[in-house]
Amino acid sequence: MLTDRQSIILCIIVVVSFVICGILNILNEIYIAIPIIVVFMVIVINLFVTKRIPDIEEEQAIIKQEDNL
Repeated sequence: MLTDRQSIILCIIVVVSFVICGILNILNEIYIAIPIIVVFMVIVINLFVTKRIPDIEEEQAIIKQEDNL
């Protein structure tokens, strides 16, 4: 889904926007908070999606090796 570089850039965007909006005291506005939350959720979902794909590939490789024996 996202590369490591894209994930890092999104993390930086979330942190910077959270700090700036916190300093300006505008985090209470829903139209400010929702994009920050959405980007954060994309990062979290990306962590789980990219973790599962190698596990499935590893299981398939193990099954192939067992079939060859």
